[in-house]
Amino acid sequence: MSLLVATDDVSLCSFFNPANPLYFNLLVRTRLARSRGEPLFEDVERRLLRSPTKPSNQLEVRRKPRSKWTAEEERKVYKAVKKYGVSSWADIVKANVLPGRSNVDIKDKWRTMLKTGRVEELKDELRSRLDSCSEED
Repeated sequence: MSLLVATDDVSLCSFFNPANPLYFNLLVRTRLARSRGEPLFEDVERRLLRSPTKPSNQLEVRRKPRSKWTAEEERKVYKAVKKYGVSSWADIVKANVLPGRSNVDIKDKWRTMLKTGRVEELKDELRSRLDSCSEED
C-alpha cells in the first residue's frame, strides 16, 4: 500500500515520526478522507495534532469531586443495608437514600465501615437509643 503525501503540507510533514508509522498512516488517511468530503477520522486527526500535555496512553478522566462522609450518611448507609441487604447497592441508589452517592460509593463505604468497626459502633448506638426509648415508656 502506498501513501500519498503532499510535501507542502507542513503540519503533515512535521507530524511524521518514523517511530510511530501508525499515527502517520491515520493522519494521511484523515487528510485524504477530508479532501474527498468524507467526515472520516476528523476526531482522530484532532486528537493526534493537538499538543499533548500527557502521554498519549493516558486517557483524561473527569471525576466528580470527593466529599467526606458525614456521620448521618454513615447511619443512612447502615440502615439502608439493614433494609435492602448487602449487595443491593443499586436498590439503595434507586431508593435515593443517599443523593449524590453512587452504588460504588455506597459499597466502598460499607466495606470500609466493616473494616474499621464502624458498623458495630452504629449497631451499639442504635441499640442504646432503642433501650433508652423503651425505658422512658
